[in-house]
Amino acid sequence: MDSELSYKYYKIKTIDKASIINIAWDKSIKIYEKVKNVYVLTNWAFDIIEIILEKSLTIVRFIEKPIYNIDKELCRGIDFVEVKLPIIKENPAQILEKIYRPALQIFVDFKNETEQRVTLYTY
Repeated sequence: MDSELSYKYYKIKTIDKASIINIAWDKSIKIYEKVKNVYVLTNWAFDIIEIILEKSLTIVRFIEKPIYNIDKELCRGIDFVEVKLPIIKENPAQILEKIYRPALQIFVDFKNETEQRVTLYTY
């Protein structure tokens, strides 16, 4: 788990080293500061948003590992189901067709056989 997370963060750090990314990041910070400081109300609103984001990041860091574990188990379960039930990969229309046609044929055969027996017994 830690190696996967570190690899994920490694990719982010690699992208961060690109100079064009740094230039774009610096420009976006300058624009953000200009928009934030235009009016007292926008400054207050952005301050509140920043506080909320900082607090939510601590919560996200706290639940990141449990979410990862749940995701890993769900993926493992889906892989297991796909191996045991290959029909699950198919289109719902194909599944319905595979079930519907044989069931309909059984019903038609049963109906024809019943009609023949009724005909034999009534004459």
